Amino acid sequence: MFYNVYEWQKPFCEVLNSPGEFRQCFTNEVLRCQVSERSELSATLSHAKPAAFLAATQRLVESAPDDRYARILLYVPLEYLPQAPEPFKDFYRSKMPALVRQEDERRDFAFGDSSPAANAHEKIVKVIHLLPWLRKSGIVDDAYLDELLDSALVRAERGETAMASSFVDVTQLPSNHLSLDGTKLARLQSAVVKREKSRERKNYRLAWLTLDDPSSNVRLTNATGPFFDNIDDRRMQFIALQQQFAMERGDMVLLNGPKLKGYAARGNDYYSSIFDSRTGQIAKHGKKLTRKAERAHHVINSVWLGESNTREAQLSAVNSFFEIKDEATLTDCVKDLERDLLQYGLMHEGFPNAYGAKLSQKTANFATIDGASAFWDSRYRHAATMLYAKYVFIPQK
Repeated sequence: MFYNVYEWQKPFCEVLNSPGEFRQCFTNEVLRCQVSERSELSATLSHAKPAAFLAATQRLVESAPDDRYARILLYVPLEYLPQAPEPFKDFYRSKMPALVRQEDERRDFAFGDSSPAANAHEKIVKVIHLLPWLRKSGIVDDAYLDELLDSALVRAERGETAMASSFVDVTQLPSNHLSLDGTKLARLQSAVVKREKSRERKNYRLAWLTLDDPSSNVRLTNATGPFFDNIDDRRMQFIALQQQFAMERGDMVLLNGPKLKGYAARGNDYYSSIFDSRTGQIAKHGKKLTRKAERAHHVINSVWLGESNTREAQLSAVNSFFEIKDEATLTDCVKDLERDLLQYGLMHEGFPNAYGAKLSQKTANFATIDGASAFWDSRYRHAATMLYAKYVFIPQK
């Protein structure tokens, strides 16, 4: 059998959601307590009704300093917000400054913007896209909206147009429930770079929205974990044989991607990278990943495959993320896990593969914001919140 020849270790993100398994790996009680708390919160979310779901989400954000996990609020199901308990609304409101400071590349949320024609570095402030629902739910009021407009103008005057672009996106929604100062909004619109709304990209979006995708109707299998249950023994054995030279010199093969995550369409496979056991470096397609935040999801979300010492190598690599001292680096690493699991995984591949044109019909009203991506689908948002709670997590010593 394959497992008698090669060693393998499950993705460590799953160990981080299993206090018993984690205790077998690390003796540090500070880490153990954090893992136990996060596991309990994610378990609560898995079967909670809306009020309890939101309360557990709030406790998750409060469990770490520096708003490290506040971004989970971007994914909570929108239909839960109008009837949310007042303490949760107050809490969400208190986290708005942290969320407004968060800038993302538009393509991270926009399937249609992965075209080479799109400006790969265009930035947005995603929580601004949620303002119609936050206003309708009473989480923000008109006075706060005006403050945000003023802040967007100040940023735009400095040449930072992410917030301004996001406001302009929202005003194009058919019913946005926002009462915005027309003069200020006009100034914002003039500040937005016109090339960001190029015709070429618009046509790309429209083509995607009408695409009859032959890979649709893929069944989501363990898409919110555990991923290791999706392992295909025979395919892993074939990959091991392909990477035999690397493993014979002691390197490890790290396997990730749609095949592991449970939403592979026809032709999709595992994505592999190589861990150099002598230097600790990781290379993908021959390119070394030099930034720690680039390596986070490879180390934490992948199956580790090798001839020997895979457990020791995995634990050593994972431990380095538990010892990060720089808060900005840690925030970037957490965001890398989010991007791998929630965005370039489930949002861009999983839901389009599973629902195809049916998904675009449900989210077509949002084409002007981000290509009608799965971000606006209630099923996706519930699954994404669950994924975040279970696996977007790096405890600290």
